[in-house]
Amino acid sequence: MLASYRPYGKVTELAKQYQVSQQTLYVIKNKGQAILVNGLEPGAHGSRIKEKQVRVSPARVERSTVILTQHGVSQRDIPVCLEAMLETRPSVGWVNQQLAQREAQAAAINEAWRANITETLSGTRFTRTANPTCW
Repeated sequence: MLASYRPYGKVTELAKQYQVSQQTLYVIKNKGQAILVNGLEPGAHGSRIKEKQVRVSPARVERSTVILTQHGVSQRDIPVCLEAMLETRPSVGWVNQQLAQREAQAAAINEAWRANITETLSGTRFTRTANPTCW
């Protein structure tokens, strides 16, 4: 449809083939042409931030709380950061509760990874030498 050199009767043929009116084909052609022209129009040079919509879910807020803590943000400042980033502001008590839960989970995992008393790990076993000041 966009080719100006299309053969005579092509629009009628396409209308019959796809069971639509010729007017519908011309509307589609005009919209397609507008999209093509806008897509080929030169824009600003260099990189730019693409807009992206973020769905705020409880899991995303919890994950953000942990990540902000890992990067040194205080529990009192985390709600301010989350409000600026995700447009949601949890209470400081909620933040404290989430971090306590994650710490408990981490402690349980760490406990499960502890070496058995009879096992020796690299750098964990010291032997006493003849010199009592040297361990």
